[in-house]
Amino acid sequence: MTVPLVAASRRVASFLPSGRIRDTGGVSEINFARYRAYVDARVEANNAMIALLAGSRLAAHNLQLHNGSPHQLPGLFPAVKDIDRFNLLPDRASQLLLDADAHLAAVAIPYALAVYEAFVKDAITMLEDAGYAVSHARGALNAGRMHTTFFDAAGVAEPADVIPLFHVLRCLRNAQIHHAGQVTQEVTEALDSLTQLQRERWEQLTMLPLDSVIKDRKLHFTIGHLIAAFAVTKEAARRINEVLRQKLSRETWAKFAVADFAESAEHPRNSRQWKKGLLGFARFHYLGGLNLSSAELELAARASGFWTATSW
Repeated sequence: MTVPLVAASRRVASFLPSGRIRDTGGVSEINFARYRAYVDARVEANNAMIALLAGSRLAAHNLQLHNGSPHQLPGLFPAVKDIDRFNLLPDRASQLLLDADAHLAAVAIPYALAVYEAFVKDAITMLEDAGYAVSHARGALNAGRMHTTFFDAAGVAEPADVIPLFHVLRCLRNAQIHHAGQVTQEVTEALDSLTQLQRERWEQLTMLPLDSVIKDRKLHFTIGHLIAAFAVTKEAARRINEVLRQKLSRETWAKFAVADFAESAEHPRNSRQWKKGLLGFARFHYLGGLNLSSAELELAARASGFWTATSW
């Protein structure tokens, strides 16, 4: 199944309670430094995968002009760097390019999960630094248990509409990497454990039936699974962001905002411009329902040693 790239890219979005999908635009999130780094890495990875997909389809489209040609690609496109590594006739090359979706999805799923898992582990550290009791049991930070570690420490239930979908992706990733794409018991159990609503959300993201990922006891990826990987991890990260907003104190957020701003501040400390810049920075990045006051930011700046002048 070939999915239009424009339609597919729109699915890298988040879930509404009803199961519909919308783009959040980051309005309700606190865009603290580590979260911005995660978002940038996720967007970069997503754009790279979509660019490769688009590139493969553009190349296949252009090769239609050479259908039936007896000349191999190096002879047709001698100016293309490393084209000799793709020493095929146009018809065969075109077919390989059109089949690139499955291979790119197999690469993209581990990519998306790796970027996200690093963020989750840092979020767990943020809770621990704030005084929450975090499990240090063996494997507490591995991909299969890190959400339990985070949400248990925060005293919040795991989001039932998104974390099970992450575990499906995790099991698919494990089977692809450690079992050469063979379907494992872990994969079948993850798929079978989904509720009807979770199944519907998965199928809405992938645009395919749930069981279509299995074909002849092998994993069968499509662009829909690539899109699901980025959409699910995007939404899961938003839920973690929301928990951090609720569980970390306003004093902690004010300190984060001050340290975050100070890293890139262009004006000298204790200056009117520095204070003005901090207030604007906090309003822009540390919104998410916080609305940190000037007084809170002053206390944080003084406590952190970034503001030492008598007057504010």
